[in-house]
Amino acid sequence: MTNAIEIKNGDLSVVVTPAEEDVKKILNHVINELCSQVSVRGFRKGKAPLEVARKYLSQEEINEAYSHTLLDLCFKSIAYDAGVNLSLEGKVAQGAVPQASFAKDGSSVTFTYPLLPVIETLGNYKGIKTDVKAKEVTDQTVEDELKKIAQDESDLTPTEEPIANGFTANCDVRGSIAGVERSELTEKGFDIKVGGVGTIPGLSDKLLGHKVGDNIAADLVMPANYPDDLGGKTVHFDVRINSVKKVVTPEINDELATLQTQYEGAENLEQLKAKIREKQTKDFAEEAENERLNKILTECNKGTKYTLDEARLKDAIVNNQRQKDEKMLSQNGLDLPAYLKLIGMDLATYGNNVYHNTLSQIESTLLRRAIAKAELPAPTADEIKEQFKKFGQDYDKIVAGLTQNLKSTFKNITDEQVKGFIAARVEEIADAVNFPKLRKFLLDNND
Repeated sequence: MTNAIEIKNGDLSVVVTPAEEDVKKILNHVINELCSQVSVRGFRKGKAPLEVARKYLSQEEINEAYSHTLLDLCFKSIAYDAGVNLSLEGKVAQGAVPQASFAKDGSSVTFTYPLLPVIETLGNYKGIKTDVKAKEVTDQTVEDELKKIAQDESDLTPTEEPIANGFTANCDVRGSIAGVERSELTEKGFDIKVGGVGTIPGLSDKLLGHKVGDNIAADLVMPANYPDDLGGKTVHFDVRINSVKKVVTPEINDELATLQTQYEGAENLEQLKAKIREKQTKDFAEEAENERLNKILTECNKGTKYTLDEARLKDAIVNNQRQKDEKMLSQNGLDLPAYLKLIGMDLATYGNNVYHNTLSQIESTLLRRAIAKAELPAPTADEIKEQFKKFGQDYDKIVAGLTQNLKSTFKNITDEQVKGFIAARVEEIADAVNFPKLRKFLLDNND
């Protein structure tokens, strides 16, 4: 069999053409297999002479079996073709399933894969005005950080006070509809954060002003998007308050400075303030640089032209993410439609969000790689190895293992093809090596 690769309109097609002798072998194999299943009077099943059993087969049966067998063999042909797999490596959307089509005369099979976007024309990435300035460090920004530190050091403390917003009440909750208890709305020892977003909307408000030991009865209409077919129904809740806790936040003083662990070495409040100022000065400058970088890449992306098969690429991206989400949700006893109903989103909106968010990430990566290729020297082998070390991996061992695996999978793979696979597999590592240099280049060449 011969495999021919063609890239067109955002798709990669592999045309698999079997040799004439392969066609004859496949056809003979198919006819023999079909004949082995034929029952002919006077013979045991599958034991009739071939020329006799053949008369009981329709051309439609033969064509269908031939097509299935040819399709399977052609797919195996590309699965073990190093050249085809190298062409697909890192260029096809994750989880993409190829479409198969037969030539009209049945002489070949074409497998078509949706490619990731390809940059046709790279937009401008120099001389872009961003008008971004670093946020100023002030007494107020320091005070806000001190309040956050104090909040992080807060504790939940038991209280006998009447329940107020921000308190947490531990309750036994029983939900029923028309006198019939609903297990999904009944739980003992259930913590309810009053004033927060709860799993039973509106219930926490009914606790305001009550104390430990109180019993509360309340009728609530469940939201229309509530799961378990409870949407829009009136539920009667009986609630007993077992215990109540409130957040106690420490004072901002020298003691807090020594207790907190975010800013090491602070022995009093003034030293803590100084450390906060120092860190905020650095953080605000970095945030401004990140904002500038994002604006530069966004502006560059506006002028960049991509080639892609949007419909097929979207299907591949959304289906892949949906499988991941459904697997994760199933571990929590949910399915995707029920979850989307709970958050008030339909499948179409979910699909559009997944596609556009993923496409944005892909395009950002492509832009950075294209600019780095145009402006920066390629990472050296030593830089790549050092980056692997930072990730706790041994580059030489990974390459040796990959090479061995490639040579055992693809019998006729060349050394150049092995190098191509390795380059594709370490591309993300090369991105990590290039990023600090690329960041500096873009910030230096734009306002």
